Amino acid sequence: ATYGATTYMTLLSAYNILLSRYSGQEDIIVGSPIAGRSHADLQGIVGIFVNTLAMRNYPKGEKTFEKFLQDVKGNALSAYENQEYQFDNLVEELDIKRDLSRSALFDTMFVLQNIDIKELEIDNLKFKQYEFENKISKFDFTLSAIEIGEEIVFNMEYCTKLYKRETIERMIEHFVNILKAVAADTKIKLSEIELITEEEKHKLLYEFNDTKADYPREKTIHELFEEQVEKSPESIAVVYEGKKLTYKELNEKSNRVARILREKGVKADSIVGIMVERSLEMMIGIIGILKAGGAYLPIDPSHPKERIEYMLSDSECKVLLSKKKSVDHIEFDGEVIDLFDEDSFKGNSSNLEKINKSSNLAYIIYTSGTTGEPKGIMIEHFNLNNFLHSLTKKYDKGFNSSDRILSLTNYVFDVSACEFFVSLINGSTLVINYKQKTFDPVEIAKLIVDNQITYTYIPPSLLLKVYENLKPYKDKVMLRKLLVGVEAIRGEILNKFYTLNKDLEIVNGYGPSESTICSTFYKVTKSEPQNKNVSIGRNVGNTNIYILDKYLKIVSVGIAGKIFISGDGLSRGYINKPELTAGKFIENPFKLGVKMYNTGDLARWMPDGNIEFIGRIDHQVKIRGFRIELGEIENQLLNHEAIKEIIVLDRKDENDAKYLCAYIVSEKELTVGELRSYLSKKLPDYMIPTYFMQIEKMPLTPNGKLDRKALPEIDGKINTGVEYVAPRNKIEEKLIKVWAEVLGVERIGIDDDFFTLGGDSIKAIQVCARLGRYNLKITVSELFANPTIRESSINTKQKDKQINQTVIEGKVELTAIQRWFFERKFINMHHWNQSFMMYSKEGFDEKVIEKVFSKI
Repeated sequence: ATYGATTYMTLLSAYNILLSRYSGQEDIIVGSPIAGRSHADLQGIVGIFVNTLAMRNYPKGEKTFEKFLQDVKGNALSAYENQEYQFDNLVEELDIKRDLSRSALFDTMFVLQNIDIKELEIDNLKFKQYEFENKISKFDFTLSAIEIGEEIVFNMEYCTKLYKRETIERMIEHFVNILKAVAADTKIKLSEIELITEEEKHKLLYEFNDTKADYPREKTIHELFEEQVEKSPESIAVVYEGKKLTYKELNEKSNRVARILREKGVKADSIVGIMVERSLEMMIGIIGILKAGGAYLPIDPSHPKERIEYMLSDSECKVLLSKKKSVDHIEFDGEVIDLFDEDSFKGNSSNLEKINKSSNLAYIIYTSGTTGEPKGIMIEHFNLNNFLHSLTKKYDKGFNSSDRILSLTNYVFDVSACEFFVSLINGSTLVINYKQKTFDPVEIAKLIVDNQITYTYIPPSLLLKVYENLKPYKDKVMLRKLLVGVEAIRGEILNKFYTLNKDLEIVNGYGPSESTICSTFYKVTKSEPQNKNVSIGRNVGNTNIYILDKYLKIVSVGIAGKIFISGDGLSRGYINKPELTAGKFIENPFKLGVKMYNTGDLARWMPDGNIEFIGRIDHQVKIRGFRIELGEIENQLLNHEAIKEIIVLDRKDENDAKYLCAYIVSEKELTVGELRSYLSKKLPDYMIPTYFMQIEKMPLTPNGKLDRKALPEIDGKINTGVEYVAPRNKIEEKLIKVWAEVLGVERIGIDDDFFTLGGDSIKAIQVCARLGRYNLKITVSELFANPTIRESSINTKQKDKQINQTVIEGKVELTAIQRWFFERKFINMHHWNQSFMMYSKEGFDEKVIEKVFSKI
């Protein structure tokens, strides 16, 4: 009464606040029915709703409740004045696309009914007694209220396909909490209103965050490694391309490197770059840096010159381990030590005196940045230590000397640190894969089988293909533990892996690099829902997870909010970027003097304490496991003199695989080859968009914002800047046909580059697989090395000749050697073609082939 607002306006205001907090939106439209209109044909009929008002309000957090109530009052009075205007006419005027499964303007209704009833048991009151109930359209949910004397009875009608009963019960409880809060203080800001009860708050803050776990927090990673050297000095520590190092050998060699680094002035928290290909020397160098007291900065030699120089400069690195010839083209003021010059490392091989603590840096990982430049994340020893022990405990039998661990990941990504050190601090054997086999599922499966791998991490985009290539060797697969994650994964894919080993343990991990590899783990069951993303689980040890709204208020179970991370996994921040660090690593409002990291990821708590991941809230994406800031790509393209406007989006193809697409506004016509060449000098390959589309202007919404939904789909016509040359023979015709299917490109010439046309590692795998239909074969590495039809057809033709089979009356006639394979049951009919091509290089002599197959 103080504000001249009715009960309806007050309740509608509270309902808007509830919907705003649940949805994270500050532009809310609620439907409200209008009854008893003054049409002659309706006289005498009460309670029939013949029109609906769309009540649009803006419950912004900075408003006080009394201000918002005044806004709702004004909007309601204005709506009443125009209630004669038909809802259907409004929808038609707005030109809203119709969807028979939903209401055109809103998904929720609010109804207030005043009924003069004196003698009626409220408990038995059913809204279906009133005629209006059967006249209201069904929505996601409808909040109905009836004033009965001095009381108000509420009823929430909801769609059971969308919501569970317990969710609606929590929603009603939160609605009541809002009413209590505003009744106690009408001047309260909307952002300050607490929805959840103290009991619920305790559960989310403390019960779900009860993660305290013991681990040797004060020890550095190299101390833990040295302990394993003492336990098993002669055990094999690292394997690469047939070469091996025992724990003792790895320790002694890395000690020599560490002494050289100490002589060069390396001490605690010194940044030491390492730029080498995968090798035994890579591991010697990394451990040598840690033993010297420094933090290792991994650099990919194949990255653009500008990016390498930026990382060295930004990190203030003074010493670089590499090959002399690998740095000839790099401008670097520091000292380069040739890690492959054995004559330089012949000194004392005993352990060095420890000069650093667990709170000192262990490594720096550079990730994509919004400003156009990458940012270096500083990880301390105890951060990594906590993660490694949490992961070890997640598997029933942990890790030990019987484990053989495969390292697939490029060492510039933090998952590699998991692969390296979960092996070396537990006495296991680390098997390093070859660079050219990183994205080839056939080769990955072969590595797993041939090396009797018991544990590995497999990127989500390769999971299904690796499984398919492991399946024929089911009896030889020794895989006992598997780590997955980075992107959302469907249960149906992981369920397949249990057919390889019923005792296999699969852990799904989630976490940004800023919180050390993973912040949550989920132990996958053998019966995950087929078409549902697997949960990201619960916090790792000594880690707190908060799911908060935009006002840093705790959201209830089932409500989406941003993930914030605190605890022992939290990194020191970004090197030499204090402002960026302060913006992302903020004060923890629930623990004084402690920081928490704003991930920018959306998720919701489940009732059992597990977390359901929803997606990114900003323009950071993950493509094939790589974390990419779209802003960095956009900023680099805007530096191109001919480009006026740019937007980069992530899209999905027909196989649900993500790719990047750049939309460009330029007065000059630009070719894909030109743009790719320009970006390749500044960005790594995985950050270069798959497709570039030149458009006249950016589509805008009526309020002037970019209309992302109006951007055109890829049309299959790509200007590569290469003159079209038609196929010259049947093999080239078949190659072009397969490329067109996979790439979605209409016109392909034999000199067009596979990657310029939108190819990537995953599409390369698809091409290689589909060529099998035509009895053609080319490996992923061969396609990478020969990315045009003209080049790859030569290799493909040679493979085709090796098959030496003829087709008679539509049937395949087996050659003598192929029949020999089949009759001896080394392989089944389904896999003879693949196996024959794999081993035919050994010769056609039966004794040779029998020798080869006896080793499988």
